Amino acid sequence: MPHDVNLQRCRRYCQTLVNTGQSYEAIGIGYVYNTSNFHVNTFLNPIMRAAPTISFASGTYYYVQQGGGDVGSNSLTLNQSSPQCFLMTVSGGTYSSAGTSGILFANNSSASVIYLAEL
Repeated sequence: MPHDVNLQRCRRYCQTLVNTGQSYEAIGIGYVYNTSNFHVNTFLNPIMRAAPTISFASGTYYYVQQGGGDVGSNSLTLNQSSPQCFLMTVSGGTYSSAGTSGILFANNSSASVIYLAEL
Protein backbone atom coordinates (compact mmCIF):
# COMPACT_ATOMS: atom_id res chain seq x y z
CA MET A 1 0.00 0.00 0.00
CA PRO A 2 1.41 3.49 -0.81
CA HIS A 3 2.70 5.47 2.17
CA ASP A 4 0.28 8.40 1.68
CA VAL A 5 -2.76 6.10 1.60
CA ASN A 6 -1.60 4.27 4.71
CA LEU A 7 -0.98 7.58 6.54
CA GLN A 8 -4.51 8.80 5.74
CA ARG A 9 -5.90 5.53 7.09
CA CYS A 10 -3.89 5.95 10.31
CA ARG A 11 -5.13 9.55 10.75
CA ARG A 12 -8.68 8.19 10.97
CA TYR A 13 -7.63 6.75 14.38
CA CYS A 14 -5.25 9.41 15.74
CA GLN A 15 -4.58 13.07 14.92
CA THR A 16 -2.09 15.34 16.61
CA LEU A 17 -3.20 18.95 16.65
CA VAL A 18 -0.24 20.21 18.70
CA ASN A 19 2.78 18.03 19.40
CA THR A 20 5.10 18.42 22.38
CA GLY A 21 8.07 20.51 21.29
CA GLN A 22 6.08 23.03 19.26
CA SER A 23 5.91 26.48 20.87
CA TYR A 24 3.26 29.09 20.08
CA GLU A 25 1.38 26.89 17.63
CA ALA A 26 -2.16 28.09 16.77
CA ILE A 27 -4.71 25.49 17.86
CA GLY A 28 -7.98 27.03 16.72
CA ILE A 29 -10.25 30.04 16.40
CA GLY A 30 -13.12 30.43 18.83
CA TYR A 31 -15.29 32.74 20.88
CA VAL A 32 -15.84 33.75 24.49
CA TYR A 33 -18.84 31.85 25.82
CA ASN A 34 -18.75 33.63 29.20
CA THR A 35 -16.03 35.26 31.31
CA SER A 36 -14.80 31.81 32.45
CA ASN A 37 -14.99 29.77 29.23
CA PHE A 38 -13.71 30.07 25.67
CA HIS A 39 -15.07 27.71 22.99
CA VAL A 40 -13.06 26.41 20.02
CA ASN A 41 -14.64 24.58 17.06
CA THR A 42 -12.30 22.53 14.90
CA PHE A 43 -12.90 20.35 11.86
CA LEU A 44 -11.00 17.08 11.48
CA ASN A 45 -9.22 16.11 8.28
CA PRO A 46 -9.54 13.36 7.35
CA ILE A 47 -12.84 12.44 8.99
CA MET A 48 -12.12 10.08 11.87
CA ARG A 49 -13.58 6.58 12.09
CA ALA A 50 -15.61 7.49 15.24
CA ALA A 51 -16.17 10.46 17.55
CA PRO A 52 -12.74 11.11 19.12
CA THR A 53 -11.66 11.61 22.70
CA ILE A 54 -9.03 14.21 23.61
CA SER A 55 -5.67 13.82 25.28
CA PHE A 56 -3.81 16.97 26.31
CA ALA A 57 -1.01 18.10 28.58
CA SER A 58 -2.54 19.86 31.60
CA GLY A 59 -0.99 22.98 33.05
CA THR A 60 -0.44 26.54 31.91
CA TYR A 61 0.50 25.41 28.43
CA TYR A 62 -2.21 27.31 26.52
CA TYR A 63 -3.36 30.89 26.05
CA VAL A 64 -6.16 32.72 24.27
CA GLN A 65 -5.27 35.81 22.27
CA GLN A 66 -8.21 38.22 22.16
CA GLY A 67 -8.85 41.92 21.72
CA GLY A 68 -8.17 42.69 25.39
CA GLY A 69 -4.81 40.88 25.41
CA ASP A 70 -3.60 37.35 26.10
CA VAL A 71 -5.29 35.18 28.72
CA GLY A 72 -3.49 32.14 30.14
CA SER A 73 -5.55 28.95 30.35
CA ASN A 74 -4.89 25.64 32.05
CA SER A 75 -7.79 23.37 31.16
CA LEU A 76 -9.14 21.94 27.90
CA THR A 77 -12.35 19.92 27.86
CA LEU A 78 -13.94 18.14 24.92
CA ASN A 79 -17.63 19.14 25.03
CA GLN A 80 -19.00 17.61 21.85
CA SER A 81 -17.40 15.53 19.16
CA SER A 82 -18.27 13.73 15.98
CA PRO A 83 -16.04 12.07 13.37
CA GLN A 84 -16.05 15.38 11.43
CA CYS A 85 -15.56 18.05 14.14
CA PHE A 86 -15.46 18.85 17.84
CA LEU A 87 -16.24 21.63 20.32
CA MET A 88 -13.62 22.18 23.01
CA THR A 89 -13.96 24.42 26.08
CA VAL A 90 -10.91 26.28 27.37
CA SER A 91 -11.04 27.49 30.97
CA GLY A 92 -8.77 28.70 33.74
CA GLY A 93 -8.65 32.36 32.74
CA THR A 94 -10.84 35.45 32.84
CA TYR A 95 -11.99 36.30 29.34
CA SER A 96 -13.58 39.43 27.90
CA SER A 97 -17.32 39.76 27.28
CA ALA A 98 -19.32 36.93 25.70
CA GLY A 99 -19.25 36.76 21.92
CA THR A 100 -15.73 38.17 21.56
CA SER A 101 -13.55 36.15 19.19
CA GLY A 102 -10.03 34.93 19.80
CA ILE A 103 -7.38 32.35 18.92
CA LEU A 104 -6.20 29.48 21.14
CA PHE A 105 -2.42 28.96 21.10
CA ALA A 106 0.04 26.52 22.65
CA ASN A 107 1.98 28.61 25.18
CA ASN A 108 5.20 26.60 25.21
CA SER A 109 6.83 23.38 24.04
CA SER A 110 5.13 21.32 26.79
CA ALA A 111 1.69 21.68 25.18
CA SER A 112 0.13 18.77 23.31
CA VAL A 113 -3.36 18.06 21.95
CA ILE A 114 -4.14 14.64 20.49
CA TYR A 115 -7.49 13.23 19.28
CA LEU A 116 -8.04 9.48 19.46
CA ALA A 117 -10.72 7.31 17.84
CA GLU A 118 -9.48 3.91 18.93
CA LEU A 119 -11.42 0.71 18.33
